[in-house]
Amino acid sequence: MIAGLALAPAVEPPWAAGPSTREIASIDIPVMLQGGDLDTLTPFEQTSQRAYDLLGPPRYLVEILHTGHFGFSDLCVPPCGLPGMLTQDEAHRTALRYAVPFLLQWVAGDRRFETFLTPAPGTVFTADAG
Repeated sequence: MIAGLALAPAVEPPWAAGPSTREIASIDIPVMLQGGDLDTLTPFEQTSQRAYDLLGPPRYLVEILHTGHFGFSDLCVPPCGLPGMLTQDEAHRTALRYAVPFLLQWVAGDRRFETFLTPAPGTVFTADAG
């Protein structure tokens, strides 16, 4: 099976170069979106939440608290590393805590880890598994 995993995604209006709302709404595979609540490049509400709202099930949304845009990257660009933010390692662990069971379930067909697709401290988790 095929699934999509988007980390700090961008959603553009139809006239821009990025994926349009119409294109996102036409996706018919399981999708997980992850974003940081402190992301200033792709603000969570305008991008990850917006894309989630356009998708049909199965769909998953993970808002990682105290994380900016570069929490999903090996590159630490300010405001990354500021007091009160997750470290890169902490952000990576949180992203993987959701990404791995999602991919195991929807790509590998292994449902043993779906219990990890639930809320955890430091996140806001939303799912519509259909």
